[in-house]
Amino acid sequence: MKQKYKSIIKLINIILLLLIITNCSNKELTKEPPTINKKEQYIADSIGISYEKLQDLKQRQLYTFSEEDVNVYLKYLSKYEPDVKSRIKHLGLKNIGQPYELYLLGEYPFGIYDSQPLYCIKKSDCVVFVEHTFAMALANDWNSFFKNLQKIRYKDGNISLVTRNHYSILDWNQNNSWLVTDITDSLGGSIVKSNKTTYNKNRFFKKWNLNTNIPKESVVWNYIPADRIDSVKDFLQTGDIVQIVRGRDTKNGQWVGHFGMIIVDDNGKVNLLHSTPPKVKIQSLMSYVNNGIKSNIKKKQINAKMTETNNEIKKYNKKLQKSIIRKHFVKPKKEQKEQTYFFGLRFLRLRNNPLNNLKESIK
Repeated sequence: MKQKYKSIIKLINIILLLLIITNCSNKELTKEPPTINKKEQYIADSIGISYEKLQDLKQRQLYTFSEEDVNVYLKYLSKYEPDVKSRIKHLGLKNIGQPYELYLLGEYPFGIYDSQPLYCIKKSDCVVFVEHTFAMALANDWNSFFKNLQKIRYKDGNISLVTRNHYSILDWNQNNSWLVTDITDSLGGSIVKSNKTTYNKNRFFKKWNLNTNIPKESVVWNYIPADRIDSVKDFLQTGDIVQIVRGRDTKNGQWVGHFGMIIVDDNGKVNLLHSTPPKVKIQSLMSYVNNGIKSNIKKKQINAKMTETNNEIKKYNKKLQKSIIRKHFVKPKKEQKEQTYFFGLRFLRLRNNPLNNLKESIK
């Protein structure tokens, strides 16, 4: 009797195993079609790609794309989403997780002074992230993206180290007035703080042994203090560029030290999307601001101790100058650099007809 039960159980197990194998085989033979809607299917047909390819690109993050993938995806997105700000949001969010690397701006292989490339898909720093996102949002394929990027990065789109937008206030903002307009003053009104910066480009370009004979230029610019950002945040829009003001606690000792962009989610929450070590991330704008304010308190404590140390170093170096033996055999000590503070934000807004302005500027 026991043997009979064992045989029955064995037979049941064999049947169950065959059912599992058959079911798996059927799933392999009847793969579900890509989950793209009719509009996306129409666009895929019009640009000559398979539904599977489009579905694959939709699922992947942008920094995993090849150049050809970017070309295909921009063709699709420009047809699917006509609104530029929506494309900025889409492309920006599609790059969350992109690894951070500083100093990715360069002219290689068109220039000999900076070996960094003219574009980089796999990595970004804060400026590269914003520039690539905007250039792609204004494009409909790889070629137009590349042209847009150079137009954003260089004065009049002329590629060279000298014409690159090195300084945010002096170069980037002024040379991209066709693309964005400064809304800092209109947002902040009477609460803005003023700064005056003098730029010496001759001294800057001497690092590359370039003599440019560019006269010094001073620019007066404003920012909204960190503790007043909460009063203006609700007036921000998706696609607004954020310029983070950092510097030292001295008169006119501030500068733009970081870029990001505003993303307003479906619930109306105002977020900052930016490339920052170790990768592109999104966070609420006020969490960034509040963290910056808190960090200033710690930095003031650190800088106070550093000032004491530097005063001792100055005394030591002064004695060293008066000593003939030490002057020739002992090197002076280097003073420690103070940590910079977070002062506030500036905001730039996409112009109403950036594509028309781009076409006009290229003529």
